[in-house]
Amino acid sequence: MKRIVKIITVNILLILFSCIIIEFGMCTKEYFRGLKEQNERNISLNKPQETFNLNEYLKFLKYTSAEISNPSIIITKDYFRPIPTYPKLHTPPHKNPILLLGCSFTFGEGLEEKELFSTQLANKTDRLVYNLGLGGRSPRTSLYLLRENFKITKNEILKNNLTFEYVIYTYIPDHKRRLYVNLVTNSIPYYKINKNNKLEFINYFFLRKTYLYKSFTELLFAYKDKHNIEEVNNLFTIYMKEINDEIKSKFSYGNNNKAKFVIFVYEIDDSINWDVLKKEGIIIIQASDLGLNLDDEKYRLKDGHPNAKAWEVIVPALAKELNL
Repeated sequence: MKRIVKIITVNILLILFSCIIIEFGMCTKEYFRGLKEQNERNISLNKPQETFNLNEYLKFLKYTSAEISNPSIIITKDYFRPIPTYPKLHTPPHKNPILLLGCSFTFGEGLEEKELFSTQLANKTDRLVYNLGLGGRSPRTSLYLLRENFKITKNEILKNNLTFEYVIYTYIPDHKRRLYVNLVTNSIPYYKINKNNKLEFINYFFLRKTYLYKSFTELLFAYKDKHNIEEVNNLFTIYMKEINDEIKSKFSYGNNNKAKFVIFVYEIDDSINWDVLKKEGIIIIQASDLGLNLDDEKYRLKDGHPNAKAWEVIVPALAKELNL
C-alpha cells in the first residue's frame, strides 16, 4: 500500500515539475517574441534597439504581461489612457461626452496621444471623449468596466458630466475568441455564462494566468469555432445585449437624453447576424458602409494595429454618420 502511495506521489510530482518546465519555456518564448516585435517597432520609429534585460525578464515572469515601453505613450496606473485636456476646448464643452470601449484598437497601441481615436474624435466634435480601451480584452471586460467602474448615482453622473450621448465599441472578429480564451494580459475579474444562460461574475485564479491554461482554451475555441460557430456567435451577441442594457439603465435621462450604443465594425465579419443586435436598438456601423477599406496596408502599423492615418479617415466619416 505504501509503495502504491509513493508511486502515485512521485508521478504527481513529475507531472507538476513537467508543467512548470513547459510553463517556463512558453513564457520565455512569449517574452522573446514580444521583445523582437518591440525591437522591430523601435527600428521602424528610428529608435534605439532594446536588448535583453534580466530585471525586465523577471518582472515579465512575475506578472506574465508585457509593459508599454514607448515613453511618449502615457497610461494611468489602471492601464487606461488618461482623459486629456484638448487645446480646442478652451471652455467646458456644452455637448454631451462620448465613451469608447474596446481593445488595443481603441486604446491606441503604438500611437501617441495626438494620434488616438479618442483624441481625434474629441478635436473633431469638440467633446470630451473617455477612452476605456484595454489591450487584449473582449466584451466581457467592457461589461465589467460599465458595471463596476460606474457604480455611482445618477446625480453623481450628472454632476461629473458623464451623461454620454454615445458609447462606441470598436469591434474586431478576434473578440469572439477572447470570450473563450483568457489572455494572460487580463488581470481583472470578468463575467461568464453559467448553466442558466445568465452572466455570472467571477474572479481570476492563478491557473487562468498561465500559458498552459491559455493553450488549452485556445484548443477549445478552435474546436468550437470549427464545429459550433453558432454557439460562438451567440455568446458574443449575449454580451453585446448585456452591454446595451447596462448603458440604457445607467446613462438614460428622459426621452431627450439617452445614451446610444454604437458598435463600430472595424473588420468585416459576416458570420454575425448584426440584424439581431439592430433590433435591440444598437447602432451598427460597418467601416465598409462608410466607404472605407481599412485592410489597406497604409492604414496599419507593422503589427497590424490601426495607425494615425486610419483614425484620420474614420473619425470624420463616423462623426458625419452619427451627426456629431
